[in-house]
Amino acid sequence: MKRKNIFIISLLVAYLFNLSAIKAQTYPFSAKWDLSSTTTKTAATSGPVTAADEKFVNTEVNQYTGPNSSQRVRMAGTNNTWPANITYQFDTVYVQFSVKPNAPNKMIVDSLSLFIAATSTSTMEANIYYSTDSTFATSTKIRYVDASSNNYVSRDLLTQVFMNNLNVEVPEGKEFYIRIYPWVESSSIATGKYIALQNVFISGKVVSVATPSSVVWPLTSDASPVVSGLLIAQNVTYSDSMKYYGSTNLPNNTTGQTEKVGAIQTVSKVWSAESDTVSYLYIQFAASPKTGGTFDVDSVTLNIGGWYESQFKASLMFSKSPDFSDGKILISDKTLPGNAVEKWKVTIDTMIQSGETFYLRVYPYNTHAVGWAKLIAISNVTIYGKTSGVTADPPTVTTTNVSYISTTFVMSGGNVPTDGGAEVTEKGVVWNTSGSPTVSDGKTIDGSGSGLFTSRVIGLNPNTTYYLRAYATNKAGTAYGEEKTFTTLAAIIPPTVTTTAISSIMVTTANSGGDVTEWGGDTVKIRGICWNTTGNPTINDNKTTDGSGLGVFTSSLTGLIQNTKYYVRAYATNSAGTGYGDEINFTTQSPSPDITKIVAKDGSGDYTTVQAAFDAVPDNYTGKWTI
Repeated sequence: MKRKNIFIISLLVAYLFNLSAIKAQTYPFSAKWDLSSTTTKTAATSGPVTAADEKFVNTEVNQYTGPNSSQRVRMAGTNNTWPANITYQFDTVYVQFSVKPNAPNKMIVDSLSLFIAATSTSTMEANIYYSTDSTFATSTKIRYVDASSNNYVSRDLLTQVFMNNLNVEVPEGKEFYIRIYPWVESSSIATGKYIALQNVFISGKVVSVATPSSVVWPLTSDASPVVSGLLIAQNVTYSDSMKYYGSTNLPNNTTGQTEKVGAIQTVSKVWSAESDTVSYLYIQFAASPKTGGTFDVDSVTLNIGGWYESQFKASLMFSKSPDFSDGKILISDKTLPGNAVEKWKVTIDTMIQSGETFYLRVYPYNTHAVGWAKLIAISNVTIYGKTSGVTADPPTVTTTNVSYISTTFVMSGGNVPTDGGAEVTEKGVVWNTSGSPTVSDGKTIDGSGSGLFTSRVIGLNPNTTYYLRAYATNKAGTAYGEEKTFTTLAAIIPPTVTTTAISSIMVTTANSGGDVTEWGGDTVKIRGICWNTTGNPTINDNKTTDGSGLGVFTSSLTGLIQNTKYYVRAYATNSAGTGYGDEINFTTQSPSPDITKIVAKDGSGDYTTVQAAFDAVPDNYTGKWTI
């Protein structure tokens, strides 16, 4: 019994060890400041880290003429001199190098090294420290000179200073610093003395931190997904025999709420009776970790049911292969509710490596042969898990066109299709009057997370040109969408409207309409068309009422007189008055003469078939046509 327990414990330890290795992957990094005349102060990095430029505090570069063309550094603001009788470091005279992990990772510094020399002096001293504290209130000595030693820096010979096996952990948001404090020991003022530096190098590994990630396909308007985390997701795809037809609202039997869902039907608009899942009917969803990462999938949820049908069944499968040759069943042949949806939730434990894809398929089928308007209802298909192995990028964000421009406010917004691998903590729009606005200018805050958002910009000045763009912020930084330009109105004015061309002109009726393209700064309360027989019609003449707000509308003119010329134009009304579209005129028809056509199979009449006689009837004929 003891041996068996030991074996089980060993398996558990091995499993946990492997799981830990999966959750926290490591990647080598390095940052190197060559300090040559071509690279000057900038570091070259490898791995998911960011290195700052070399920092000078009360020091400055003289030239790159030290040993091996190294960087020569002197005190700044002293006319190329060092004070006399200095036996210890100045805390305010130093050169600094720093590197940090890219979010959301942490960094382990394993080693550091640099080359140092003195030029034009044999009594140059230098203390060197490292720290993860930007104030250096706590630090570790690398090279240190106490008051009793004469540990001078080698003259005209670059000497390597290094430390290995440091194992210094630098969490996200912190930096690893190296500081060099030089001074010259001299009983008199020392002129033309330099510390020479070259090849400052920091290396180690970045440890990825598992990040909650998900992809959701709403399926309420289009095939696009909303991604959160370090993932790449594809649009919804369908088998050749299935098609998306639109959306509807159905009750959710699981939540008790009414939800908007996508409606999917066969391309042929008929369902064959099936007794089991068929391979040619499916809806597919796919997500992958970003290059270099892993995706530990832990669950899948979706809302699914039938619309106008209660004989549907469906299966749910996943695979790493696009042809599902290794497909695994999650839910098998489950009956779907009719005229409703229910929530499915399945727990999974599968790891998707870099270069692999997690494919999820819903296989719907009908147990009865039925025709059109029997649709699968589905929404919010979501794949959950954790990603590891790559750092976050700033979000991707687009800007919505500016609309509803008034004197002191406008509407805009944006979309965050991907959060860059870390949660979007703030999103909205920014604006100014000079261009390239940032979050330091006027801004709205319109929530967090991925997806669409709407912004109402207030407090603007009338008759002023503004520049606006969307923004989104995560741990990696702030990204901006494309810039939009608009000018506020000087005052509220009547709406702008165009008139639709007249069509379907008959004896007493005709069709028209319009398009309200600008609201004038206030709500369009009513819109339609007006007409008369004298010209320049207004809302005091004949008119229709066809809704409110911006956009296209259609109108029908009735009660007209035959063979009469009419003048028509669209109108739209807000608090400032009524705006009119361009004027169009037309003349109603006179009744056409009655016509009788004979159909005779033997050819003795006008037509030999009834269909031919019907085909010959003119469009919009205003008389009596008898066959």
